[in-house]
Amino acid sequence: MHHATGWRRPEVTWTAGAVFLLMASVYVGSGGFRELDKSLIGYLVGTILFIGGCAYRLAQFMGRPQAAMYFRGALRYLFDKDVRRAVKRRQSAKTAAKGLVMNVAAQDFIWRRGWFRWLLHFNIAWGCLLSFAITFPLVFGWLRFSLVGMNHYQVVVMGVPTFIFPVESLFGWLLFHALDFTAVMVVLGVVLAYYKRFKTERFNVDGRSMWDLLPLHLLMLVALTGLLLTVSSIFLHGAGYTVITLTHQVLVVILLTFIPFSKLFHFLFRPLAVAVMVYHEAGAEQKHCRNCNEAYAPANQIEDLRGVLGTKGFSQPLMEAHLKPVPDAEMLDLCPNCKRLYRAWRYIKPISSQPRGYQH
Repeated sequence: MHHATGWRRPEVTWTAGAVFLLMASVYVGSGGFRELDKSLIGYLVGTILFIGGCAYRLAQFMGRPQAAMYFRGALRYLFDKDVRRAVKRRQSAKTAAKGLVMNVAAQDFIWRRGWFRWLLHFNIAWGCLLSFAITFPLVFGWLRFSLVGMNHYQVVVMGVPTFIFPVESLFGWLLFHALDFTAVMVVLGVVLAYYKRFKTERFNVDGRSMWDLLPLHLLMLVALTGLLLTVSSIFLHGAGYTVITLTHQVLVVILLTFIPFSKLFHFLFRPLAVAVMVYHEAGAEQKHCRNCNEAYAPANQIEDLRGVLGTKGFSQPLMEAHLKPVPDAEMLDLCPNCKRLYRAWRYIKPISSQPRGYQH
């Protein structure tokens, strides 16, 4: 029981800290909660659950030694103050920028798997992210619109009045319908995902199928009810607007609470892949196999991995009796091919045998 409590403490600390910082920023941005829109309180509750859940999952992920190894290594290469490593630091910064643009924004890692998969993934990911970017500042009171006269709005950011624009302008129309555009992106992406699952892939009805489809169902319902709000206000003269608003808000709260513990959470994790790219790019020096002398991995990764295994009290020493050419070596010192050959010797030869070594 003591072990379980110790394991949970970092996650609880991260969650409490994230929620505290969120509420502090809401307090500051909304003028001491005075500018909070009471009709959006439900969204605020859902966002608190969302941020807390994301912090909990992130703490779990960063609590894994191998994940922490990559993250600390990337930070070391990005912010190393050693002047002699300035060139490597600049190269790491370029790698990080390229990773954010190509890997996260453009999602080229999906494009390599096919344009259809990229299109559905891009629409769902950016439809959700842009919706968050628009909605969260409004919910937190960071962004609001103050009526100036009868035909103009003034944008107020963190309590500071900024520019004024006409209500009937193209800018105003695009601004007030931005969530409609993101909702259409989500609907398009979900429809393509439905098609892929039911038409182009073999679909087996089992226990996991509902959990695979539930995120898509929630995204579709949230997007459609959001679009229905616009339809009701423009074409139906507000008919059913209150019911649609409450339904939409409940669905958004459910979705926000569900995201950190569902497959949808991976698109929030994706920026962490940039740390892995920086880590590998910076590791220019290669580790050579102790048996065949071929390069097989960045030297920094092997040494960091040796440290991670050491913290867990785990090692894989090679028995000299079975591998004469590389005494005092460990499995980490061998390339994948030599590892396979060594394991084969261990299974095929008796423990007392003395093989003469091997080369590949």
